[in-house]
Amino acid sequence: MNPPIADALNEQINKIFNIAFLYLSCSVDLKEYGMNGTGSWMRLQYHSECSHALGLLDYMGQRRVAVKMPHISPANYVWEDPSDLFRITWEHEKIITTALNNLLALCRSEQDFATEQRLFPIMHRQIEREGHLGGILRNLLRCGKDACALLCLDEIIGRTTRNITAQPFHWE
Repeated sequence: MNPPIADALNEQINKIFNIAFLYLSCSVDLKEYGMNGTGSWMRLQYHSECSHALGLLDYMGQRRVAVKMPHISPANYVWEDPSDLFRITWEHEKIITTALNNLLALCRSEQDFATEQRLFPIMHRQIEREGHLGGILRNLLRCGKDACALLCLDEIIGRTTRNITAQPFHWE
């Protein structure tokens, strides 16, 4: 693997771990706010992101490429209601998608097709996650400050996570 791709993979891993901890912070905030279902959903995203990052770490190890351990920056954000947290994570996910697109373009230009193929499953999950975040955000905005509507939405989101456990990301 050439150095530009190794550097870009290390940067992507860093971005993924940072958004994972953003999800974890949002999970804690939502649970303290009384939205346990939505907080659980955010925690599930934390596990999913960690799984992606660990998969990339393992891949780099298989390719005998030096991994630079990520620097986790504390999640700094201000929020007034749950929609703010989803807007923040959605904006961060768009940054991750752009970085992943750039990494895929670099793989193609450097003809590192093995790494390109390894990244496709992550890109598919990335697009799904952006869609889920956008959908939840739209519903939260519809709820506004209506506590009853927020609690109903929280229950619906919580139900979707009850039957899902954090699974390691499988590359096959």
